[in-house]
Amino acid sequence: MVISYARPVFGFPPVFQNIVTGDVLGISIPILITLFVAFIFYLITIKTVLGQNLYIIGGNLEVSWLSGVNVKIHKLVAFMFSGIASGIGGVVMIGRLGAAEPLAGNGLSYLQSHR
Repeated sequence: MVISYARPVFGFPPVFQNIVTGDVLGISIPILITLFVAFIFYLITIKTVLGQNLYIIGGNLEVSWLSGVNVKIHKLVAFMFSGIASGIGGVVMIGRLGAAEPLAGNGLSYLQSHR
């Protein structure tokens, strides 16, 4: 927001917009991107020790710490996954809208969990 002074950024190449707004076999590319990302995160959470530890931490933070799980690192990784997913969503949104709006998520802080 500092760089753009909270103004929308536009003028992205039409090729970028065409890629994101296209379809493959009648299925929209943003849906395919969502399915691909969800599948990768599914594999990570189901098939790896990291994913099992994330489930344990989500169940009970103190018990997972007492059982030897490095909670700080796993919470960092969970936030990294969240950042990657939101970044991919932002790129898809830019492609669909043709502009980047820095205040697009303003007012959505009620969705955050406050513990």
